[in-house]
Amino acid sequence: MTTTHLPRSVLVTLATITLAAVLGTTLGAPAPASSGRHAPSKKAVTRGRRTITSPSKPATTATPNTKESNTTGSGTGEPALLTVTVDGGFSPTDVTFRTMPLYYLSADGKLVSQGPQIATYPLPALPSLVTRQISARGRTALVEAARAAGLLGPPVDYGRPNVADLQNTSIVIRADGQVYRQSAYALGFDDKSLTAEQRAAKQRLTDFVSAISDPAKLFGAGDVGDEGAFPAKAFRLQSRLLSTEELSTSVAPPSDAVWPLAPSLLTTAPCTPIAGADAATLVVALSPTTSVTQWRVGAKKYLIVVRPLLPGEPACP
Repeated sequence: MTTTHLPRSVLVTLATITLAAVLGTTLGAPAPASSGRHAPSKKAVTRGRRTITSPSKPATTATPNTKESNTTGSGTGEPALLTVTVDGGFSPTDVTFRTMPLYYLSADGKLVSQGPQIATYPLPALPSLVTRQISARGRTALVEAARAAGLLGPPVDYGRPNVADLQNTSIVIRADGQVYRQSAYALGFDDKSLTAEQRAAKQRLTDFVSAISDPAKLFGAGDVGDEGAFPAKAFRLQSRLLSTEELSTSVAPPSDAVWPLAPSLLTTAPCTPIAGADAATLVVALSPTTSVTQWRVGAKKYLIVVRPLLPGEPACP
């Protein structure tokens, strides 16, 4: 029997999301009366990589391949060559909004992934992201590795394990003038109900995702630049006005800070783009804050969620 092991990076992802789901305050609905009662705990920084995008129903196969579009949305640059995401399961809306791809390779070769993560609550206001430059030859090696894993073709049947509320691992690859999409539910969960072919396909997908965690080995040591912090220059923003009741019933209010930008940016819109000078100002203001910091505008207070924009992403989905 072939046992499928979940990549360490995905395990960190699941652990982080579970923690946030239990403790986090969701922007989409009023916070419970106990909001703010959890005092930050001091725990070790974990080196890991995490990402989840918007929640979706469990999927077992890929969507049909489509021709590559020249449209890049309102973001900067061409669409990514590779996006690996982990989504679905139980995640509050604020966690869904702020989470990042597990791996993201831009058209010009910037590989963005999760940096050191603090395994505690509350999370920092901004995620820790790192980036490395991948050469053109390295990007070609990635495409060939995806081809060998069976990802550059028709939808793959990864099966549907008999387990509920786990997450989907989805991969989008742009190669050969096509956009290839594959998605597997409960990657790493071994289920005897799957056929041998389905388990083998999931193992190939697992191996491919795991290989990206070692860029020098996958791409070639001479084709991978040094790792450095990802310099976010634009963001997606969500905000929610805290009610008088929420503020009055909070036993141990989180820290607060003065909102540094125009109040008009704090709206009920599902996504507000922040770029240019505003983004530079916001980075400085966010650096000492957490995901539960309350932002003051006069007598009002808001909760916000900020997600860095990656090269080639639209300003808002």
